[in-house]
Amino acid sequence: MTNRRDMLAYFTEVNRAYIHPFGNRGTEYLMQKMDLKGNERVLEVGFGTGTTLVGMKARLPGLRLEGVEASVAMLEKARKRLRFCGLENKVRLHLATREGSWPDLSPDFDLIFSESVFAIQEGEGLKHMAELAGSKLKAGGRLLLNDLVWRRSTPPEVIEKINTQGKAGFGIIQANALYPAAEDWIRLFEKSGFRVLACERPDDMRLPRHRILTFAEFRSRVYSGLGKGISRLNRRLRREWRAYEALMNGAFSGNAKYLEPVIFVLEK
Repeated sequence: MTNRRDMLAYFTEVNRAYIHPFGNRGTEYLMQKMDLKGNERVLEVGFGTGTTLVGMKARLPGLRLEGVEASVAMLEKARKRLRFCGLENKVRLHLATREGSWPDLSPDFDLIFSESVFAIQEGEGLKHMAELAGSKLKAGGRLLLNDLVWRRSTPPEVIEKINTQGKAGFGIIQANALYPAAEDWIRLFEKSGFRVLACERPDDMRLPRHRILTFAEFRSRVYSGLGKGISRLNRRLRREWRAYEALMNGAFSGNAKYLEPVIFVLEK
């Protein structure tokens, strides 16, 4: 099991989209919470294969949209997706350094957002991400997160066990253990200079239904579909996915009772 590659590498190869709580509906809800006028400077942290960047730029072409990603492979996939969707050179993409900094980003963003990236930072990595985001926002700028946290009732030994299994099976932890619950995140953000405007759990959310896609978004769906087709035709990828699926249906099937998705809206 420990020889299996990072599951994010698999998702990159197959053009996977919306690898976060609630999938595309969670992203739509997060975008509603952004309440953008269309001329702001916006940064996505951990943009993966670029699906959300396409959707935002297609709907709000006046956005000064940028993204930062730690994976070289995902950055290249995002560039290919943007090119496939006719948005080449319309979104600025940056690669994070190995030390976890975001080079070439001036501190004047109106809004920074991220989905399922902050939670998988280990230890004080979460604090580093919060402080880094704060350093790139202008005064009054907002940080929005769609992420997983541990339920307050989850014992530390269960968190350690699940995170150890996740790291061995998928290459990433399930959620940060040093700041496990939503309340711990809130205290961390407040110490990092943020004001918490909202902390919403699933019961608080009215997730949007499907809507009509722009042409670029339709092309993005096609791009994702091509990756899905490759994953079904390629024997190695089929075998790899079956191994991940077996893990999720086995050791990880009961994790939902320990974790909860939360959307944070924060202001600098």
